[in-house]
Amino acid sequence: MARQKGLGEKFPYADVSKAHGVIQIQTADGPQELWAAPNDQGGVCWFIDFADDLAPNGVQPGAGGCDTSASERPAAGIAFEGAGWDLTHRSLYTVDGRVYGDAATVQVAFADGSKITLPVVEGLFLGSAR
Repeated sequence: MARQKGLGEKFPYADVSKAHGVIQIQTADGPQELWAAPNDQGGVCWFIDFADDLAPNGVQPGAGGCDTSASERPAAGIAFEGAGWDLTHRSLYTVDGRVYGDAATVQVAFADGSKITLPVVEGLFLGSAR
């Protein structure tokens, strides 16, 4: 319920009644999860949180993104999000996004030359690194 509230606060056009877990990864800070729900703009919203974080006032804190219609999809077929986390998880860098088309994995290359391969589930991907 706290995740639905968090998703709804971040993305009020998401149909939170259809929110469901898509990916869970293990990080040094505990399990990190990606939830998804359709939205009333013809797309999907996704919400990322840490399973062990407290939910102040019953609202799970998190981040994520949304897409809308096919006309707004990137020509490259992939939309990357990514940022450092908030003060509670400041040492993690989270990469997430959406793939348009058939893909089982996404490879992310960092400026230092390192790479990670992330699974794609329901067109969404999630990874975190220090």
